[in-house]
Amino acid sequence: MMDMFLKFGPWILNLAIALFVFVMKSTFVSKSDYQDNKEAVTTITNGLDSRVGACEVAVANQPSAQDFHDISLSNARLEEQMKAMVQMQKASNKQIHMIDEYLRKGDKL
Repeated sequence: MMDMFLKFGPWILNLAIALFVFVMKSTFVSKSDYQDNKEAVTTITNGLDSRVGACEVAVANQPSAQDFHDISLSNARLEEQMKAMVQMQKASNKQIHMIDEYLRKGDKL
């Protein structure tokens, strides 16, 4: 048995080392492939960073729920003011027509 080990041992050891190196080489990426992929991934990541930044700025500039509530209250106030102005205009028109009628008739009361 010892003779067989001495005879085939170096071959088996060389085969085991070659198999180990082959497995390690196929498992891990080479340095040149890593650099190529790193550059591609960096380019993609930078593009995504700028897009995410633009989205964050756009979202930050959107009005909040409180802003919408304030606008809604402001619109309600404006509606009521407009209704009051319409009533005042109608009353003014009625008075103008009365004055116009009075001036057209003269002192014939």
